[in-house]
Amino acid sequence: MDMTRTVPRLLWLDSFQMGIRELDSEHRELFEELNQLMDCLEQVPAGEEEQAALSARLAAIITHHKTHYAHEETLMARRKYGGLEAHAREHRRLEKESDLLFQAFTELPPQAGEERRILALRIREELLDHFLHYDLRYKSHMLDAMGR
Repeated sequence: MDMTRTVPRLLWLDSFQMGIRELDSEHRELFEELNQLMDCLEQVPAGEEEQAALSARLAAIITHHKTHYAHEETLMARRKYGGLEAHAREHRRLEKESDLLFQAFTELPPQAGEERRILALRIREELLDHFLHYDLRYKSHMLDAMGR
């Protein structure tokens, strides 16, 4: 374990698999993107160019999550998931929260490295919390709908 790391990497566990290749692949990609973001946060100096690159990476992660939510909702509708409406509401809440945190992130000056790091961590935690508390909730329904 790297003793200089202040934020542990997210580990993908087999128990996270939904049994739907597309979703599992997307979820793994999203986990890895969040890990790469944390790597950048730990290595990036407070220069404007580096902070701009970090902002671009964070924006791309948020956009990728929004695309994933739309895909996930399509699959839920196709498999007649009864919790789709509530899950979609949570996606909209999460999108709004991520956008607000990202806006605050970009409005901070590059010298506010620690504050920017805290906001990026909040975005990471919001996204991770959603996966653990919402996405895994529909796993059994999706597997049943596929006859597994």
